[in-house]
Amino acid sequence: MKTSTVTASMLLSTAMFYGCASEVATSTAPPAETKAAERDLATMKASQLFDQRARAAASPQVRDEFIAVLAEKSVPDDVQGFECAVLQAMLISQRDDKPIDPMPLLKRSAAQDGMQTKVGSELLDVLANASPADLAAYADVVRALVATLSDGKASTAIILKLDTLVDVARVALPEQEATAAHTAALACVKATIAKNTAMAATLRDARSTETKGSKEAKESSKKSARLELSNLGLRRILRRLESPAGRGELTGRTAPELHCEWVRNADGSTPWNQLSDLRGKIVVIDFWATWCGPCVANFPKMALLRARYPADKVAIVGVTSLQGRVAHRKRAPVKCPGDIQREQQETLLFMQEMGMTWTVAITKEDVFNKDFGVVGIPSLAVLDPDGKVVRAGLSASDEPSVRAVIDSLLTREAAETKVR
Repeated sequence: MKTSTVTASMLLSTAMFYGCASEVATSTAPPAETKAAERDLATMKASQLFDQRARAAASPQVRDEFIAVLAEKSVPDDVQGFECAVLQAMLISQRDDKPIDPMPLLKRSAAQDGMQTKVGSELLDVLANASPADLAAYADVVRALVATLSDGKASTAIILKLDTLVDVARVALPEQEATAAHTAALACVKATIAKNTAMAATLRDARSTETKGSKEAKESSKKSARLELSNLGLRRILRRLESPAGRGELTGRTAPELHCEWVRNADGSTPWNQLSDLRGKIVVIDFWATWCGPCVANFPKMALLRARYPADKVAIVGVTSLQGRVAHRKRAPVKCPGDIQREQQETLLFMQEMGMTWTVAITKEDVFNKDFGVVGIPSLAVLDPDGKVVRAGLSASDEPSVRAVIDSLLTREAAETKVR
């Protein structure tokens, strides 16, 4: 049986709205080595434990304490038990560096309701990478989740993962039902944006009659800001749903064209000019930018991928676009709007100082490439030797998933070569 190749290393680091921080935030929390018992893990609900997951990820000792507590809390076959089982699976996957097998979780009677929670909805990321054969027995669970989009019962957690739910529907359901799920998701996200916009307008009108600086005015301002932030994320989801990737027109098809205007290795050499030159190789494309903290945090994983596979079989390309600045990490950032040559020179310097062992290309197309469904970076796509998209929306932080895709393509290529 093919299990999902998504691991907790990606799930535990996913931002709510696919956002990319310009710099990594500094935590003011106590050291991860603080005894987990002092935080009364046994008394926390699944959502509270989920909010503490960064601590579990930072310390093996604390992670093991989390796993032990979750093992007890996941015994009841109810929604809370389901949430705890999902979080436990995520942490075990991270500990063992192995993919999550979602099938035991889907067998639980509370799976359908549990997946509408903040914690349980994380399982959608796993299911999007499962095989149709594995999900066939659980198609009704997916149908039930899709049905909530039309009857107004979709939870906030599901709404925030509408694009992923559609991806799951394309795996689990017949084409006609998957298309209907896409249509329902579009209608749902548009209706939610409209509702939030109307509520924000009402709050603005209310503020005009409230005393400036009053408790009421401050509360209205906070609520309005939350609604605007929510709409920011929802519009990103909408853009992805409306993109070729969101419409199901990316995977299995020839990759959208990318016009490379500058291609370099860290030594200054130009190994190729356009992606078409790489036909015959597996191509890993990582959409990134110098100012993107999570992108830079993935560099060690990218270096491991480059070291793992021979360059004559697998090409790894960091794709970015002109940003008008280069956010150096070991020297002062450089602003260079309109100075293309300066930005190219600074990008090469950035590559050298950061030890980037893979090729970087600056493309005419924006790094937030809607044709590839890129609504947030880093975002990674894998092309087969024929230039067709095998997977998109991956992250180098989930290295096992990326390796699994590449390995399967290498195995297929070897089998085809043997037959020939």
